[in-house]
Amino acid sequence: MTTEEAKRGTASEGADRDRERILYLHREWWDANNGLDIPRMAQTVESMVRKSLDAFVKREPELARSVLLSDDTVDRLKDSIHNELVSFMQKDPSVIPQAIDLILVARHLERIADHATNIAEDTLFLVKGVDVRHRLEPDV
Repeated sequence: MTTEEAKRGTASEGADRDRERILYLHREWWDANNGLDIPRMAQTVESMVRKSLDAFVKREPELARSVLLSDDTVDRLKDSIHNELVSFMQKDPSVIPQAIDLILVARHLERIADHATNIAEDTLFLVKGVDVRHRLEPDV
């Protein structure tokens, strides 16, 4: 066996182990606990970032306002994911490390959404001269 073949074998074993972990997470959490909606959350956050930057560049207040309205959705998704994962960890403590990773993913996605919201708020201030930060209802 050459050194190259040994490296390939070791890398393949690691990839197989990681693939099994991914399949476990998918099968156990996404299928059994369909309350976890990380893909939807990620898509919403991606859309918010895109819209907030477009709104800023094009000076479009309605597009910026749509970002503000999406922020509540992302906050609810983060809370829902967190609650589901805490419940899952209580039922099966062996999944705590993976669940914590997913909680952190949701937390970081929510923070990205907050940054997109800040850009949208700055856009509304720039275009309309209105400060909408910390308002309960974005009525601009």
